[in-house]
Amino acid sequence: WAVTFLASQPQRLAESSPPPTAAPPQIHIKFWEPLGEDLSAFIRGQMADKRTAYGEKLKQCGGPELSFYYTVNKYDFSKVDLNNDGKLEEFKDPSKPTLEEQELIRRYYSYSGLHAYRTENVYLVPQMSDRSLGEQLDALGRSAIVINFKKVPPEYFNPNPTPSDVLAHENTHLWQMNADNHTEDGKPLPAENIGACGQTTLENVLACTNAKVFTPKQIKNLISYLKPPTPTSGATAAAKMASELLGEVNPGSVGNRINFRFTNRTPPGIYGTMKSLRVRAVHSTPTFVSNFRPTTAALTPATLAPNATGTASFTFDVAPNAELGTECMVELVVTCDTGDEYYYQLWLTTPPPPTSVRHWQLFGQ
Repeated sequence: WAVTFLASQPQRLAESSPPPTAAPPQIHIKFWEPLGEDLSAFIRGQMADKRTAYGEKLKQCGGPELSFYYTVNKYDFSKVDLNNDGKLEEFKDPSKPTLEEQELIRRYYSYSGLHAYRTENVYLVPQMSDRSLGEQLDALGRSAIVINFKKVPPEYFNPNPTPSDVLAHENTHLWQMNADNHTEDGKPLPAENIGACGQTTLENVLACTNAKVFTPKQIKNLISYLKPPTPTSGATAAAKMASELLGEVNPGSVGNRINFRFTNRTPPGIYGTMKSLRVRAVHSTPTFVSNFRPTTAALTPATLAPNATGTASFTFDVAPNAELGTECMVELVVTCDTGDEYYYQLWLTTPPPPTSVRHWQLFGQ
């Protein structure tokens, strides 16, 4: 699936790319919670340790202070538990994800185009086949984090509940701060480092010297990962880069429009025609967006054969008191007759004047 934002003035969008030295923007963590589970306390614990590690401690180590917020979506674990054993089958080799892992990341994923570094998909699963507490997953061209949320059974190597720093640890893998074998330059990371092998409580990390929590190389890799990508070469790449950067809106503007295009890329022999397609707005961050309308719309046409494309249109206003230089995110979800859902995000920012109404086209594939 792919998303492209086309704006009326793409040359101005290119100027909104943060320079290399700019602090990374806020990051959206989307937790996927199984149906029938209430993991609110578990999620709050993971986020508290993440904010401590990548806020307070990262800044003390000379890195940027990151800003996070999170949303929670429900998902049906039975649809990815292909062998019905109640566990997610884990990869043996990170480059060879299992069929269950591929099905998980195919069915449940929030996509934000070139802003992939700004959205973090985190799957909470009841058990993992190789007894892991968590993993960083790469499959189908997507990256995500998986966390085992249940108390590990007594026969496992660790009979204790899942510690609250698993998300912070897996972030070192996702953000390229940690080799797969928990080393740096061929040497094991110190035990106090959040990326070290073996999970400990965050109290141990916070008790150590700042230099050991994050190494200078880890911080450099993190800053590099959180920068928007640059086009490879040529006018086509430059145009693509410009089209997928932050959408610009202006305080007090009325009638900003999103034109959404969705293409059915599912393999004909597996899923075929998609029916009853509807698009709805599911999330907006603490936001300057108001009067988003309609909240739900039928895709036109609402039935798509493989490779066919449908469209929907939305408008919204921007609060007059929106502070210049701030950002927010609007998320749209496409639902079809099978119950499958596909998520797309539009990041918005308020640039300096001149003021105008802006239009986008959003392409989903």
